[in-house]
Amino acid sequence: MSFFEDLKAQLNSIDKEAIRLKFAEATDGLDPESIKLKLEQSGLKSKVESWVDNSKESIPATVEEIKTALGPELAKLAAKTGETAEALAAKIAETMPKVVEKLSSMGKGEK
Repeated sequence: MSFFEDLKAQLNSIDKEAIRLKFAEATDGLDPESIKLKLEQSGLKSKVESWVDNSKESIPATVEEIKTALGPELAKLAAKTGETAEALAAKIAETMPKVVEKLSSMGKGEK
C-alpha cells in the first residue's frame, strides 16, 4: 500500500494528528497547512474555503493548479518520494480537499 493509499484510508479516522502525520509521511515532511497556505496564495483561496465551509460545495483543485501553486517545491518533493511531479500533483489534488476538511475545526469532516 502506498503512502497516499494509506493516507486515504486514514482520512476515515477522526484522529487529526494521525492524519497530519500520515500526510507528512506521504509528502516527505510537508505540513498540510503549508500546502493549504500555498494554494491560497496562488489564487485558490475560494477553492480552499469550499473544502471547509459547510454552506459551499467542495471545489477540487486541478493537477495544473497544484503544480503551479507548489512550483519548484513539487519537483523536489517528487524526487524525494520517487513519484513523477505529475503523479504527485494528482495525488495531492485528490487528497488535499479531504485532508483540509478533516483538519479544519469548522470543516465538513466535523459534522
